Amino acid sequence: LYGLSQIQFLALMILHRDKSKHSQLATEIYEKIDISKPVPSAALKTMRQHGLILYSGKSIGSWAKPLRISDNGRDLSLKLLPE
Repeated sequence: LYGLSQIQFLALMILHRDKSKHSQLATEIYEKIDISKPVPSAALKTMRQHGLILYSGKSIGSWAKPLRISDNGRDLSLKLLPE
């Protein structure tokens, strides 16, 4: 759907729907998707390259970079969700 894999769709929905946080760590997204690291890591990298998500705020070390949905990602998620 719109060129997204199932993992990319799930990550986009997690970032779109969680209003309690401005951003989430990749590890938090992995836990919510309930999948091992290599697969969603590549999916998140592709999503960053396509401008659907972006880094937000300061890193917590070199491996822990908060992610948030971009304006383009929010626009796409609104197209995917029922009205």
